[in-house]
Amino acid sequence: MKIIKVDLDNFSKENIETIAEEIRKEQVVVLPTDTIYGLSAIVANKKAIRKIYRIKKRMPEQQKHLILLVKSFCMVRRYCYLSLKQYNYLKERWVEGKRALTVILRGRKDYFQEQGINLSELISDDDGVAVRRPNNKFLLALLKEVDESIVSTSLNITGKEDLRDISKMDKYFIDVKPDVVVDAGFLPKQKPSKLEDLRDMKDINVLRK
Repeated sequence: MKIIKVDLDNFSKENIETIAEEIRKEQVVVLPTDTIYGLSAIVANKKAIRKIYRIKKRMPEQQKHLILLVKSFCMVRRYCYLSLKQYNYLKERWVEGKRALTVILRGRKDYFQEQGINLSELISDDDGVAVRRPNNKFLLALLKEVDESIVSTSLNITGKEDLRDISKMDKYFIDVKPDVVVDAGFLPKQKPSKLEDLRDMKDINVLRK
């Protein structure tokens, strides 16, 4: 595994460019997210996404859909339908300093298919897609440099606790390992992101408070 150390409070443009270059390749990259470390890859990279599932030892019957990390509302609209009400709602909540919020929107299957993106890993049977705009500067800078959505899922083996201490990576993942690790040090335990289904703005379904 390639290790790239980064200070989330004082990262450089060179840090961002180096990590973005790795993500553009067929690589699975460990990234510090708003809450925990996550396994990530560029959204259209089928090979890397399949590897994520192997790393997590997730069986087909355990499959959960990956989260899309986006840099902007324009990027949201590439993958999802976004009404004015949904836009105004998120504009007030996707801001720096607030607790991370993941939302379910209706996915644009046509765009996913045009780009060769595997629908089964990202869109639910009822067309739902989980999307989050990070509220920290590091991830936003990275997304702007990559200029493509990045998928994200927790850094763990399915059924086990999330891994927050990167120094234990080699002992934790034995069979299949990530390709690149962005090491921001030990991440203190935080609440997971809020999760809300916004597909019906008249009846917002709060899935995780």
